Amino acid sequence: MIGLSKELTIQLAAKDDHLTVGSLVAALEKALALLKAIDPNEEWEVVRVTKNSPLKIVVRSPSSDRIAPKYMNGLRKLDRKTSTRGHAALDTRALRASKEFFDVLRDGFNGIRLSFPGTRPVNITPQVVRNVKMAAKRSIKYRIELTSIRGDLFQVTWGKSDQRCRIRELLTGNEIPCVIPPELWKEIKDALPARVDVFGAAKTSLFGIVSRMNVEKVRFLSKPSRSMEETPAINITDGRDAREHIERLRGAD
Repeated sequence: MIGLSKELTIQLAAKDDHLTVGSLVAALEKALALLKAIDPNEEWEVVRVTKNSPLKIVVRSPSSDRIAPKYMNGLRKLDRKTSTRGHAALDTRALRASKEFFDVLRDGFNGIRLSFPGTRPVNITPQVVRNVKMAAKRSIKYRIELTSIRGDLFQVTWGKSDQRCRIRELLTGNEIPCVIPPELWKEIKDALPARVDVFGAAKTSLFGIVSRMNVEKVRFLSKPSRSMEETPAINITDGRDAREHIERLRGAD
């Protein structure tokens, strides 16, 4: 229960003796967004907020005894000149929310301190801020998301551990390696070559480019389009010589 959890204190030192309403609201919003990012499965309870400088936001959640020390330990790893390995303890969501929260240091505040019973307090130093920004940038080069792609199935491979195929995406021409679940293996192998829609968890860049997919569903559309050499000619000159046909068209102007 929340009442039995320890309390996390987020302390922000104001640059001046008083806080503007804008600075206070922005700090609270970003602090709550950070808490949601580091513990997305729980609701945080705001125990109290002191409006004097330093501003103190005291919170707790059912899992704060586990989550708060882990988050603070990740920040400690980032308080080193050459280290951006804090993302080993902080996931992408937490890094991005931390980066946003630390921006309050440019808007009315000059210090952030996190404290939790039984854990050494963490001061957010300029080094932490720099390394959080660097780690956040590195950690969001791609994301995993559910999506679909349409393309030509042109290759299948298999081994002892898994079965794979390659799909040439229609929009980009990219060849995307895909892992096939056992229940779809025979159906996909027997359909080769085919035009397909596949759906699944894909490794996707920030620009929406899929580089790999674990296929969950497949829909077969048709065989790939025939090549230009296999496409029958279309008569657009009504049997006339091309030059004669063009002169005839000009005469109709």
